Amino acid sequence: MRSSLSQFAPLMVVGVLTLGMNTMGRSQPRLQTDLRHGIDSLHLKGMPHQMLDEVVKRDGQQRHPSTLRKDVSPQSQYYVIDTAVVLGTPANASPDATVYYFYEPFPMEPGEDVFQVGASFSLVPYADAEQEIPLPGVDVQYKRGIFDNVALVGSLSSSYFSNLLHAGLQWNAKAHRFSFGAANHIGFAYGFIKRESLFDDVEAYAWIDMMILRLGYRFDEFSVSCSFFVTYMIKSMSYVNDIEASVGPKNTINDYYCTLVVEQPFLRTLHLSIGMSLGYTRTPWQTWMLYDTVDEWLFSPEFFFAFQIPL
Repeated sequence: MRSSLSQFAPLMVVGVLTLGMNTMGRSQPRLQTDLRHGIDSLHLKGMPHQMLDEVVKRDGQQRHPSTLRKDVSPQSQYYVIDTAVVLGTPANASPDATVYYFYEPFPMEPGEDVFQVGASFSLVPYADAEQEIPLPGVDVQYKRGIFDNVALVGSLSSSYFSNLLHAGLQWNAKAHRFSFGAANHIGFAYGFIKRESLFDDVEAYAWIDMMILRLGYRFDEFSVSCSFFVTYMIKSMSYVNDIEASVGPKNTINDYYCTLVVEQPFLRTLHLSIGMSLGYTRTPWQTWMLYDTVDEWLFSPEFFFAFQIPL
């Protein structure tokens, strides 16, 4: 019984039922007086009276509005019913399929797209920069549904001196509010720096293969997603004053990343994504220009946010 009643959560009717059961021996005027007092007390308590349909007249005075009343006979029961309707969202309601987010792997209709621009702040690992400093960056991200359950996804991250571009296909599926996806991206990274008395002309580039697993859960007003990245370094090279300096990582795993994101509507037409990533990496893409001299695994946290812009 409890489970069946829970299915009617959107429509809860609160009724106040006044019975005239113990009316034996009372006179008809006494019953009408009790009824009138009961109605007044209900109105004083702020009970809604959308179901009023009649006017009660007594002693030549018109009283309105009056609560719907059912009279069977003078000696029978009197019923005074006030109702209130409370609307809510049932626990098993389907999520809004017309709202799409970038990180959440919720399937998109073909032709629908998501475009967002944001910023990130990475903490450069101590072993690379000799001190832990925040490194700001800009993110531009795009996702477009091209087939059922398949989307084209691309991302550009830049801190001016370091740039990372990757894109690929992502397969998405959902089971009610839970969604999951798998993607494979091909990426290109490029970094450069030139500063007198500190660095020579330093350049570095790399080709990478990025494997991604995404999990998401959509609540009524927002979505939570968790993504896992594995970056495979296909090839990387470094140059100093246009002379090949060294051969970087090649044919090896370079990064592991875990990203946690909350996405929700913002203002009237925008959507906001905010989250953080924790990387376990040998060569963070943000610091390739510092030509890695320490071949060890380092933790690299990153905090970011982005605003979805309608196209």
